[in-house]
Amino acid sequence: MSLLETYKQLNFKSTKWDTYFDHYDKHLSRFVGKAPNVLEIGVAEGGSLELWHRYFENGKIFGIDANPECVVHEYNNENINVELGDQNSEEFWTDYLKDKEKFDIIIDDGSHISEHQLTSMSCLFPHLKEGGLYIVEDTHTSYWPSWEGGFQKPGTYVETMKMMVDFLHRQHIPESQPSPQLSKLFDGLKSIQFYNSMIVLEKDFVGNMYPISSYTNS
Repeated sequence: MSLLETYKQLNFKSTKWDTYFDHYDKHLSRFVGKAPNVLEIGVAEGGSLELWHRYFENGKIFGIDANPECVVHEYNNENINVELGDQNSEEFWTDYLKDKEKFDIIIDDGSHISEHQLTSMSCLFPHLKEGGLYIVEDTHTSYWPSWEGGFQKPGTYVETMKMMVDFLHRQHIPESQPSPQLSKLFDGLKSIQFYNSMIVLEKDFVGNMYPISSYTNS
């Protein structure tokens, strides 16, 4: 069953943009039938966590929200865990992660404010497994003044991720190397995929690329 078909059968309410489901099926289908650890920031009315539990039947689903009203949903399932927390607090993440296994999938559907998205990513990306995915929804808010954004405004999530494209190519830019802190946080960043209102980061072992010639002199 596709993710969209599963979504239409939920008991709890959720609202997502229609294009997200194709992207999620593309990136997440390889985890179906396995037991991934999934963290989602932003619980809202509960439907999204129910979706991931149904899609990954054997997965462990963790949710974080700053609104106390969002952590009282009754899922009646021990594989769904919800806690109250501020995604923009490094102290919260340090305490939250100290007893958690690394995650296979992290989804940020929280406040949609760039500062919060960047804080969460810097805290959580090191806690993502190799082969894992870090997904940020609703990145169009980087362009909205009402969400502290703006077109090409420095410091927004989208503008920061544009600069991370240079980080991916750091092997080829000897005159401008990233800081040791940035390299430590995002060691293993394999790819960044941009969609309308969604950005997907893939983590895996990354080494320097090198050319291979198909020509042999016989």
